[in-house]
Amino acid sequence: MTKQIVTVWAGLMLAIMLGGATSASAATVLQENLRDCKLPNGVTLLPLQRSDASKNGYILHFVDQKFTVLPKSDTDKPLTSDQIVDKLRAAKSADLMYFASNSGTLWAVSGRIQDLGAMYLYESSAAKLDVPAEIPGSDKRPAGALIEINEGRAYIVECTNSRYVLLRALKKTDDGLIIQYVYQPDGTLNFSIPKSDLVEIATSTDIEEELSKKGPATPTAPAVPATAPSSKLPQTTVSVDGIRMTTAGNVTQSEPTVLEPFLSTFLRQRDAMIQSRLAIVKAEARTPVEFQKKTDAIEELAKLRATEAVDTLVAQIAFMNPRVKTKDPSIDTYHPCVAALKTLGKSASAAALQALRNIKFESVPNEDQIQSWQYRANLLVVVIRGVEGDDMAELLFKRELDKAPPERKSLYVPLVPQK
Repeated sequence: MTKQIVTVWAGLMLAIMLGGATSASAATVLQENLRDCKLPNGVTLLPLQRSDASKNGYILHFVDQKFTVLPKSDTDKPLTSDQIVDKLRAAKSADLMYFASNSGTLWAVSGRIQDLGAMYLYESSAAKLDVPAEIPGSDKRPAGALIEINEGRAYIVECTNSRYVLLRALKKTDDGLIIQYVYQPDGTLNFSIPKSDLVEIATSTDIEEELSKKGPATPTAPAVPATAPSSKLPQTTVSVDGIRMTTAGNVTQSEPTVLEPFLSTFLRQRDAMIQSRLAIVKAEARTPVEFQKKTDAIEELAKLRATEAVDTLVAQIAFMNPRVKTKDPSIDTYHPCVAALKTLGKSASAAALQALRNIKFESVPNEDQIQSWQYRANLLVVVIRGVEGDDMAELLFKRELDKAPPERKSLYVPLVPQK
């Protein structure tokens, strides 16, 4: 039966590729054309602290779209991470900073930032938005450090002036992270962002030239200097999830500290991440960007061990990403739901077996064979065998054969070894 499944799948893949339905190139992250958006918005580079692009500062202040730097110590004692946060929050002149560590880290000075998933800003604005939960910190790590920032994902940030920003990570560069953002100045979570056409991402050079015209931000409190601290001054070094941040002041060596977030915070964020990805998986993909976006969401549900997503993944099992770039094509690579269901284990196997039990014998046009019940049945069998192993899978199929009504026995006969 396994050879039969592979043969059917391989034939369909060959027909699709010869028919020109696929492209070897990977999807590219694009930015939205927000010319019709009435809220303040822009595209900018969050420069790394010691990059050439950080000469005017490296912590973005959204209300005036300018940058500032970390505060200095006013005494001989080094600043703790709490003191740094207190000074920045009191000044209300700094909101967001980017580090390259941990696959990219965004530090919200307010302590509140949340990953909304792989989506566009207009899609984020249409979702039900909640105030982002605070990510706890410690004496060595300010609150609000969100790790593993990925291109194409959207985030919501609370600013130090209690306003909110929706942003989308566009591109990581040697100088920092290019983002597109929309700022809501009225203090609500109501963002009105129209759907627009997609355009190429602005280059780092163009963005840096634009930033150089604005100059550094003017601080609202003396604790936050408008220019980067001189290398001749004594310095304070603190750690954000193992990221070393240097400020003006005295030298101190602090070891990286990791403080687990509160369980309730983690569960809320996990649920929000799962729900946002489920919405993407359920939506129809029509463009290359949407195909990749849906594939990413499926893979992320598997990484989250989101067993609550198994029914949706089973319903979408025939979804195929035709833009996969691989030298070793397989069922799993072209059908991300199959791979995700295998990762989710027993609950996925049970859902696949139930779907096989209830599958409708309906015909489809010849040009749409991937949506045929035979093809879907083959994929469900691949999941069950992948989770249970061949021996247990055949035992399960025999049980189904024994109790199936006469009109459905033909579904299981090829799956059970004949004596």
